[in-house]
Amino acid sequence: MTDQGEEPSGGARLDRHASASTNRFVRGWRIAGTLAQIVVVESLVIGIAALPAVAFWNWVGGVRTWEPWILRTMVLSVSLVPSYLLFASALMVLTAFFCRILRWYTPVGEHSIRALSPEVLRWVKYSVAGHVVRTLCGELFRATPVWSWFVRAMGAKVGRGVHINSTAIYDFNLLTLEDRVVVGGRAQVTCHFVEGGLLKISPVVFREGATIGTGSIVSPGVHVGKSGQIGALSFATKHTRVPAHTAFGGVPARFLKQFEPGARLPEEVLYRIPPEPDERDRKGSHEGRQSSGVDPDHSRE
Repeated sequence: MTDQGEEPSGGARLDRHASASTNRFVRGWRIAGTLAQIVVVESLVIGIAALPAVAFWNWVGGVRTWEPWILRTMVLSVSLVPSYLLFASALMVLTAFFCRILRWYTPVGEHSIRALSPEVLRWVKYSVAGHVVRTLCGELFRATPVWSWFVRAMGAKVGRGVHINSTAIYDFNLLTLEDRVVVGGRAQVTCHFVEGGLLKISPVVFREGATIGTGSIVSPGVHVGKSGQIGALSFATKHTRVPAHTAFGGVPARFLKQFEPGARLPEEVLYRIPPEPDERDRKGSHEGRQSSGVDPDHSRE
């Protein structure tokens, strides 16, 4: 052992170098293994999902002998949509099934990205699986019961009458959407963020009747109480708590108004549109500048 401030011995430097090399090897092996799993599993999922569509096209292929040619062309063209629906439906079912049997999910807590722990790699695989479905068929099914079913099948707690009009939903297994929750179009809901080299993950909860406005961003750890609302184009920062029967909005989201249970908020409260100043306000502002010795024309320069 060396004294404080003394240079480490040659043996200590060799041990440190060997340890760093081992860590690099382990990380490289973990990355390669994770990529291999993703490629193999997604190839199986997409390949099996395509089987119904391929079988359907084999059956449709018999029309190549039909006459006249216009009838043959129409049948083949009309077959595109049913074959895609078969593929998309099978892809969603198989993705949820494989994620469950392989135990791919988003783990709660803080995890070092550099260490590439099993929890981080499990989150990566789960995220890729969700992204494939989101890209290939999410836009078709969003705002339908089918998309709500997929979110539930991926591990989310989804109540009755839930309306999800967005595909930007991440970390499904850490989401709680109780009865009659509405997630507006293009809203983004995520349960993870990266800070200081750590992957930090916290659940997101929307209580009964909560509404997430169009284009809003909901960060990890956000809790929206019963009938709570986050206005359109708002940014709810991490661990924001919206009390029941309360509207939040803005960037970052702040308290706007509390309302009675069952009441409907007026549109101007949710969007927080500032009123136009009337003529008296403009005149008063102009006179105030003159009385203070400031020339309004030169103040703009």
